[in-house]
Amino acid sequence: MTAVGSDAAAAVRVMRAVPADATWLTTLSQRMPMHRIRCSLDDDVRAALQALRRPDIRFTNPDLADAHRDLVNALIHLVDEFDGTHAPDSPGPVTYTEVPQEWKRTDRNRYDQALRDLSQARDTVLDRYEELMTTMSSTGNMPSPQGPAPAQGFTVSSGDNSPITLNAAHATNGATASAGTGQPTASSPSVPWYRSNLFYTAISAIGTVGATVIAYFALLK
Repeated sequence: MTAVGSDAAAAVRVMRAVPADATWLTTLSQRMPMHRIRCSLDDDVRAALQALRRPDIRFTNPDLADAHRDLVNALIHLVDEFDGTHAPDSPGPVTYTEVPQEWKRTDRNRYDQALRDLSQARDTVLDRYEELMTTMSSTGNMPSPQGPAPAQGFTVSSGDNSPITLNAAHATNGATASAGTGQPTASSPSVPWYRSNLFYTAISAIGTVGATVIAYFALLK
């Protein structure tokens, strides 16, 4: 495998590990105050970190390798900051952790510094992700959007053993797939000659000629 091919394959794996529309990335990009961290966000960030650290994501281009390493390190630091938050002292299942609210009263400097550290770690992740995307694009390794999968077909037999081809459509992004037969649409039954437009046109023409003849002889009287 060539170096370019290896980097292109690694770039595809990066996009699968951290797609641009990932929920955790969208949440971080809102840059909201970080005094409270939902457990779902924490779990998603850790999952993305593990996916990016897989051994099959390995770049040969030094710029790509550095950008990938920087994003991994930024995520490690963000997870460390998450670990510095605490579960609330309240009954029920834990759905979030937070910078302890009592620090506002007992040690405001500590509280404010914890918020700054969390925000800085978040911003660093967003910056490093953007740098990796930019580097993949500038080196020609940004994966192209994947189009819909081709429709698949198979053949079954009807009751009289005549073959019928079924084509299954592929649905994406919540669309509805449909299936149809490969048989041509049956032609409309032929219309009897006495009900056709040609028949009524001929009758009309005969009537017109008859009226003209009657009018002609009337003038001769």
